[in-house]
Amino acid sequence: MPVCLWTFMIAAATLGAVNPVYSPACDAYGYCEPPYQLDSGPHLFIDWRYVNAGRVQWMTRDGRDADAFDNIDPASVVGANDCLPMGIRLEAQPAVKIGPIISTDKPWEGVFSCSSLLHDKGTFRLWYEVKPVKNTAAEGDSPYYTYVICYAESDDGLNWKKPSLGRYEWEGSKDNNIVFGGLMTPMGINGFSIFVDPKAAADELYKIIFTSKTNKETLEHYQQKYPASVTSIGAGRHGAVYGAVSPDGLQWKLIEEPLLIHLSDTQSIAYFDEILNRYVGYFRTFVMGRRAICRAETDDFYHWPSPELLLWSEPGEDSSSDYYMNSKSLYPGTRTMHLMFPAVYERRYDSISLRMAASLTGREWQWLPGGYVLQPGPSGSWDAGLISGGCGLEEIPDGRTVLPFTGYQLPHKFPRSVPVGAIGLASWKKERLVALCADEMGEFYTIPLAPKGRRLFLNYETRGTGWIKAGVVGSNTQSVANCDRLAGDAVKAPVTWQGQDAIELDEDGAVALHVQMCAAKLYSFEFR
Repeated sequence: MPVCLWTFMIAAATLGAVNPVYSPACDAYGYCEPPYQLDSGPHLFIDWRYVNAGRVQWMTRDGRDADAFDNIDPASVVGANDCLPMGIRLEAQPAVKIGPIISTDKPWEGVFSCSSLLHDKGTFRLWYEVKPVKNTAAEGDSPYYTYVICYAESDDGLNWKKPSLGRYEWEGSKDNNIVFGGLMTPMGINGFSIFVDPKAAADELYKIIFTSKTNKETLEHYQQKYPASVTSIGAGRHGAVYGAVSPDGLQWKLIEEPLLIHLSDTQSIAYFDEILNRYVGYFRTFVMGRRAICRAETDDFYHWPSPELLLWSEPGEDSSSDYYMNSKSLYPGTRTMHLMFPAVYERRYDSISLRMAASLTGREWQWLPGGYVLQPGPSGSWDAGLISGGCGLEEIPDGRTVLPFTGYQLPHKFPRSVPVGAIGLASWKKERLVALCADEMGEFYTIPLAPKGRRLFLNYETRGTGWIKAGVVGSNTQSVANCDRLAGDAVKAPVTWQGQDAIELDEDGAVALHVQMCAAKLYSFEFR
């Protein structure tokens, strides 16, 4: 039986049980001082942040602690398990495809590109980028000039309509769902995303970030005025990241000056981090001839520093692979569940599939075991050639969590005859993107947690005769031995101890949990 001293648990958390990579962001997030203050809402097992790393407790055979500097006969010392996790592992869960939900059924919808999804004021809203078949209102030197952003909305996330908005003229008519792009931009648009800014004034509540081209004069001005905001690839290829603002996501006003001189010719994603109190952006870059993902943050949305390299082809990838879209997102309703779905471009096959990564703060990232979570469909299907993730994880009313993605029938660089592409949804059952798995018997303790609520709910599934039990460390009545077993499949099952469900908290409002599980997957927990 583990010693599991409360004082040791405090020390373990302080020494790094939830802080494997130290950075100032970990302080801002409150990861360095126990107990960890939990937000309301779900807490997903997307990494080891909640799992106590434990230790080996060395003791003499008569039960006394054996200090590391004691001069003791080694034969008289034995080791004990002190809160060590046993028999558990993390595994990314594959997504199930829905769709297509948006197809090329309008005359201006030629080639589909990236998309951005929001659940906004009770409505699901989707902005998606297309290259029209023909667009006489948007001609210029930039290959991005012909790309435009279209808009669709839905009550349930599954059935979509494309409203006529009267915002943009295409082929002499404004009877379409185009809201931005073409000559409304400096030199075209590519790789956009949209977010709601919680600190913005009403007329700038919605923000868009996208790649375009810039002219020689603007580039020279930027190099003189903002040298820290110019990358070599941006200057060399006249690439620039621009922005626009809107009161409603439909009426857009361009920010005339670039946000950054950088070539990010795929979907860039930005958001406002409420804990860091800064804007954060994820972009594409090139390193040693391979596409990679980079990151920047700023206090001022209108001015960004040069991004820093974040993810680059790792030794475990195929030798011909690099990274396209990043699809960075927070799990809906949370501030700390950072997830990313990088599009891994397998040049060997000219195809793209999605993996999953997680982060404590959005600054440092770890790949999740389990391989690809979304791959192209079988030969002849609408997404047989490639898939690329979009922006925006959202929960839909039927109990699933979804991420938009674009699929092509043909490989990435294959000659295309329009129309090309469609948009679908990668889906998981609510909160079930990553599983903490016990294939047989498993056990772990959590770090000290300060919850908002005294009832514990688990999201889990078991197989065969599998089960899960949870106990409160230091409590006799709420020990794991007294827990009523949980079995089957439940998204929010209350944990009870001989029928009682109220948790006894420590004097400082903290609690540590002891979990045992057999043939089970545990996805998340929540206090209410």
